[in-house]
Parts: sequence; C-alpha cells; structure tokens
Amino acid sequence: MAQLLMEALSLDNLPLVDRAHRALRNRPGDEEPPRAFVLRLHYTHEMEDILQRAAKMQQVTFKGKESTSSPITLQQL
Repeated sequence: MAQLLMEALSLDNLPLVDRAHRALRNRPGDEEPPRAFVLRLHYTHEMEDILQRAAKMQQVTFKGKESTSSPITLQQL
C-alpha cells in the first residue's frame, strides 16, 4: 500500500503505514469502482503531504490505469 501511494502520488519517501484494509462493503460488480482502502498512517505530516498532493492532481495514474475521481479522502476517527 505504501508503495502504491509513493508511485501514484510521486512521494519523496515511502510512508509508514500502520494498518491497511478494504472498506466493509460487498464486492463491486464488473462495472462498479473497486472498494476503498482504509489506511492508518503513523505520521501526521505524511498524511498531510498525501492529501495535499492528491488534491492538486486532476488524475492519478498507477500501472497504466487512470482515476479521475478523487481517490483519496480523509476521515479522522
């Protein structure tokens, strides 16, 4: 997960991810978007950097696939 964030958002360093899992919902169909990932990052400054970079990007491309919707959202628990 950390490698995906680093490559998709062109981060300088690999973020330290404490936990990562899929959102709790049914598996999507073939035409539906994939389930979201829920992450807990160790450092707040890494989370802020990720959110700033994601907000600036109109499209995120990873392994040749593009996402035009906002791929990263924040919900603080």
